[in-house]
Amino acid sequence: MKRLIAAGVILVLVLITSTLGIFMINSTAIEVEKRIKQIQSTAFSDSGKRAENFFYFWEQKRELMAVFVNHNEIDEIGRLAAKMVSAERAKNSTDLFEAANEILFIVRGLKEDEQFSLYTLL
Repeated sequence: MKRLIAAGVILVLVLITSTLGIFMINSTAIEVEKRIKQIQSTAFSDSGKRAENFFYFWEQKRELMAVFVNHNEIDEIGRLAAKMVSAERAKNSTDLFEAANEILFIVRGLKEDEQFSLYTLL
């Protein structure tokens, strides 16, 4: 009976952890999309501060996201965020918006991959 209770507790912990991970990934993805759309919709001179703010925002989120998501995507978003900052400093709007679009593509893919299902819970 003790083994059955232990297995039940472990199953509940796995389900809770998976559910919290999915919630965290979705909330971070929504926040990333919101910030990227703000960068894309503002005047170029104002997007620079927002690109740097996004870079620092992502640096804070990347460690927690790395627990639940493939590290390659996390590193790619970090590289693209740095590219956005350097493109803003060089006043290169093409590279800035290209990197922003790539970030959106990756984040939307992460969000789709981690949708709530039995596969993602286990």
